[in-house]
Amino acid sequence: MDTKTIINNIEATAMSFEAKAMRAIHYVSGFFSLLLTPMLMPTYGMIVALWMSNLLILTLQTKMTVMLVVLGITCLVPALLFLLLKKLIYQLLFRSLVMYIIIQNFWMNKKNISLVKMTLKMNSIK
Repeated sequence: MDTKTIINNIEATAMSFEAKAMRAIHYVSGFFSLLLTPMLMPTYGMIVALWMSNLLILTLQTKMTVMLVVLGITCLVPALLFLLLKKLIYQLLFRSLVMYIIIQNFWMNKKNISLVKMTLKMNSIK
């Protein structure tokens, strides 16, 4: 083996390690991003309040009920509303696109109705 081949092998190995390190950093940062999302902060505050204060005397069932209510109100309900609003916006954008195509085709005296039919057909498939 000559020195050039050895140097190329070392560089390839170093790049391989760098890619693996970057992938690991990406996964770790994603985990901490999900863990420290602002929607979960009230839940963490309730954990501290229920297990490190005078509320420690409550039963485990009561604590879990309170935790689930707080989690539902501060995290699950906003997340579901976000997904619902996102779907609604996509539907509204699609309908406005269909109306734009229809107006363009009929008011501008264009004969390309197949695009409108294809677009409406795509909407009916979903």
